[in-house]
Amino acid sequence: MIDKVRKLDRYYIPTRYPNAWPALPPHKHYSKDDAEEALKTAVGVVEIVKRGLREVLKGTSVEDLIKPLEDLLRSIVEELRPTRILITGSLARKEFVRGLSDIDILVLVVVDYEVPSGERFMLASVGGVDVEVTVVSKYELEKALDEGREFYVDAVRYGVEVFP
Repeated sequence: MIDKVRKLDRYYIPTRYPNAWPALPPHKHYSKDDAEEALKTAVGVVEIVKRGLREVLKGTSVEDLIKPLEDLLRSIVEELRPTRILITGSLARKEFVRGLSDIDILVLVVVDYEVPSGERFMLASVGGVDVEVTVVSKYELEKALDEGREFYVDAVRYGVEVFP
């Protein structure tokens, strides 16, 4: 799956910006076959996210939130291009209580620095349930684990990977 995501990553910047190539506009560098392959790969990635999410929510009081959570995760994948997404906290541990619990999502991104504080946390509401998204780099996750920070230790120990 990582190879598929990497393949999609090659299309992210060069297809969108006219100055990404030294010569000729972006559309001259790609064929219809490239577009069809990229679309097929993207659909496959989305299906893997959906499968993982359905598995996490199966038998919980939030099964009705599958579609809106799929949409949220799809937007996270499109915007942040993460290497991993984990459902963590009470939902991952099967201790979720609707009306009391929130849904915690940990997103691991590929950067060699700390994620700016303004981009580290996102809050959303899905079907009346709060969703807290935490975005970290591999460096930050390793540092947090070394420091024994409970949220991250718990996320790695009990989190359920829904992407890739």
